[in-house]
Amino acid sequence: MTKKKLYEGQILVNRKGFAFLDVKDKDVISIFIPYGSLKGCMNGDTVQVEIVKRSNKGYEGVVHKIIKRKHKNIVCIITQKVKNGYYCYSPLLGSRAKVLLKHTKFLNKGDRILCRFKKYNSKTRIFHVTSNSKNGLIGSVYDPKSDIKSAMITYNIRDEFSEDIKEELKKDIIEPSSKIRKDLTGIRTITIDPPDAKDYDDALSITRTKTGYTLYVHIADVSHFVKTKSKIDKEASLRGNSTYFLGRCSPMLPVKLSNDLCSLVENKERMTVTVEMHFNKSAKLQKSSIYRSKIKSDKRLTYREAMDILDKGKGKFYDDLLQLKELALLLLKEKEQRGSVPLDTEEVRLILDNSENPIDTEIINYDITHQMVEMFMIKANEIVAKQLSSKIKRGIYRVHEKPDENTIRAFASFARKLGYNLSEEPTQHELIKFFSSIEDKTHMTILTTKFIRSMKMAIYSEENHGHFGLALQFYTHFTSPIRRYSDLIVHRLLLNEDNPKDNLADLADSLCKTERNSFKAEMEVLNQKQLRYLQHLFNNDKNKIYPAVISKISKRGIYCDLSLFQYECFITDLSDFNIRNQDLIHNKTLETFSIGSKINLQLLGTDLLFMNSKWKMVDPPT
Repeated sequence: MTKKKLYEGQILVNRKGFAFLDVKDKDVISIFIPYGSLKGCMNGDTVQVEIVKRSNKGYEGVVHKIIKRKHKNIVCIITQKVKNGYYCYSPLLGSRAKVLLKHTKFLNKGDRILCRFKKYNSKTRIFHVTSNSKNGLIGSVYDPKSDIKSAMITYNIRDEFSEDIKEELKKDIIEPSSKIRKDLTGIRTITIDPPDAKDYDDALSITRTKTGYTLYVHIADVSHFVKTKSKIDKEASLRGNSTYFLGRCSPMLPVKLSNDLCSLVENKERMTVTVEMHFNKSAKLQKSSIYRSKIKSDKRLTYREAMDILDKGKGKFYDDLLQLKELALLLLKEKEQRGSVPLDTEEVRLILDNSENPIDTEIINYDITHQMVEMFMIKANEIVAKQLSSKIKRGIYRVHEKPDENTIRAFASFARKLGYNLSEEPTQHELIKFFSSIEDKTHMTILTTKFIRSMKMAIYSEENHGHFGLALQFYTHFTSPIRRYSDLIVHRLLLNEDNPKDNLADLADSLCKTERNSFKAEMEVLNQKQLRYLQHLFNNDKNKIYPAVISKISKRGIYCDLSLFQYECFITDLSDFNIRNQDLIHNKTLETFSIGSKINLQLLGTDLLFMNSKWKMVDPPT
């Protein structure tokens, strides 16, 4: 009898109920697992999966065995009281999972409760509250202030720092005399960040020369304060990165470091690591150097303040910003020439009131001030990566592999359905031309989102495989050591500090996991806030019409991207339509809708218990 081949890894359960298992096998890569084949799995569990069939869409499997549970406790939302307990919902289990919470009193519909897994059968999962109902109660789903707390518990985001770490912070921090540090406090220096930023990792200085420009990228010298094997360092390695929620940050480092001693605040001398770059008038790098330094930021600017100075053409820091803009535009041109696809669109950000309820939106334009900071950080990261490779001979790289050919073909097919002329297997330069030519703002958003989703995830790796998205052979993360542990390790390697972690491969793998975990927590809170904002709009005007674009058509319903902000709607009521060849045809009018069609939607209501919304199509736009 032939032994079944089993694939092992961490399972990723979608909130709709199905799951995927990513495996380290070049022939398989990813296995789709439908809800009925999960056998009681929760998101993040380590499992063995058997492949049961293969189609054009890929591999489908069934869970053979659960090796290890990731979550002993999970957050559930009470959805219904029944005779022998409560029915609950949890995003970790997917919306189709039926959960029974037993032997608990005094709970109300909408309560977020911390539960412990008890047992599983084919019909339902059984949970118990971790302790008595009062201690297990996190808050109500109807209270927006419980959103972040719930996500942090769900994804095990570390928040408070221990007393040992607080004691360690009280010790005097004295710079060792053996450290040579270049004094750059006499060079005019600025920081440019979002208005709500408190941890300033990077600062910029620039001078015009006879042959071009000298650019200084100053990065907070976190390795000066955080020593290898210290309690603070151990905690930072466990967190891996800061987690940024809407309206709040759970920092990688204690606030005394992240917002004060390490942060490059205005008019304070700060310890830094500087990448000094000399460019000719065409922005070709002539030479560079990396060294420890000391700076004093002359001005803390927001992106909007920097843009206002450039628009007005005057101000104390106008010359600095003008030179930065000139150099950035040249580097942007060079970025395009080497084959990096422009995927930058405006961001719609929710505005919260004091109760953490979303009440409005603001548009963040990706203007030249954002672009120039990004370009200079990319250049510094590239220079550091090259030095890691050529001189240090080891490092942690930021790797972004090329998308699969089938994925690119699928994206090109999607673009053609929207009416664009794109070849079946477009080159990077064709994609650059394609994205640069899109004039329709709605199509630009949906195509950019679709293309980003089609690409592989960027990861940390001990081995350098290049960065497809940036079209760079060498790339690392060096410029944000306050909020990313990878950058702190790169600093230590670069400066020959304290013998950094020996097993960089395991560390890189760990950092990938903490990064993905933080992203899931951030997205869960964002999705909840988006839903609350839709409820806010619904309460103000139940007849409001929302423009949207069809992004996918399936037998179960249609997916639409809301033009108001990046929110995906799912419409299941297609009783007035027939589906033919991926087209939606109205039974009476025979009007045809396809992927990319602009439609009007009406919001019928939101459901905070299951974190979804209900919509219907209304008369098409005139």
